[in-house]
Amino acid sequence: MVSGADVTLTASDLLITFSLLILFIEVLKATRMSRRTITDHVLSLVLFIGMLIEFLLVKQAATGTFFLLLMISSST
Repeated sequence: MVSGADVTLTASDLLITFSLLILFIEVLKATRMSRRTITDHVLSLVLFIGMLIEFLLVKQAATGTFFLLLMISSST
């Protein structure tokens, strides 16, 4: 960096960055209204519910990174 600071990215940081890029694409797709879009929204809701259940019941999924991914999936 120009400031001289060292930036270290972990696998979690890269996963969240990738998820945000995918979220941006999903937001662009959501502006259309068709039968396919409605199906896409229903599948996104099913994914969110599955992730929420996993977050609450699976000890290994109770991490900050998974929580952020859960929140990202709720906005699609």
